[in-house]
Amino acid sequence: MHFISEIRYNPQAGCEAKYYRIKETFRDRLGKVHSRIMLNVGFLSGFRPEDIRDIGKGLTYLYDHQGEQEVFSNPFARYSERVQEHIYKFWQAMVEGGSIDVVKRCLKEADVKARQCIVADTMRHTEVRDMGAEWLCLQAVEQLSILNRVRRQAPKRVSAAAKRSAPTASC
Repeated sequence: MHFISEIRYNPQAGCEAKYYRIKETFRDRLGKVHSRIMLNVGFLSGFRPEDIRDIGKGLTYLYDHQGEQEVFSNPFARYSERVQEHIYKFWQAMVEGGSIDVVKRCLKEADVKARQCIVADTMRHTEVRDMGAEWLCLQAVEQLSILNRVRRQAPKRVSAAAKRSAPTASC
C-alpha cells in the first residue's frame, strides 16, 4: 500500500495542503492491474515524507501478515511511536470500512475469470488474442505435423533446385 496525495484547499488551515489517500495497486491472475483507494486519510500535518512512507510500509506488512502471530518482537519497533499509532489507526479504519475485503473479493473474482478462459473439456481458448501468436502457430505446426511433412519433402526440393542451378561444363 502506498500514499497518493494531491494539493487541495484545507479549510481548517485556510491554505492549500496535501490531501492523502491510501491506495493499493495489484495484479490479478490474468495480469490486469487494479488500483483501489483503500482509505481517504485527509490532510496530515507534521509528518515527514519518510513517516508517510513508513506508514505505507507498515500497512503493507499488516496486509501481508494478516492472522499471523508475531514470533519475535514488534515489527514496527524501528518506527516512531506516532507512526506506529497511525499505522494501527489507518488499518483499523480500513478493516471497519471493508476495503481490505474488497481487494480479496476482487482477486477471487479474477481467479474465477481466469479459470473460465480455457474450457478444459474442449481445450477451446475464449480469449485468443491474449494467447500469443507465436505459441498458437507452434501448436498448429505440431498438431498438424507440418514440420514432418516439410522435412520429408525438403530433400526432394533441394536436389531438384540444385540440378537446375548447377553450372554446366562447356568447352
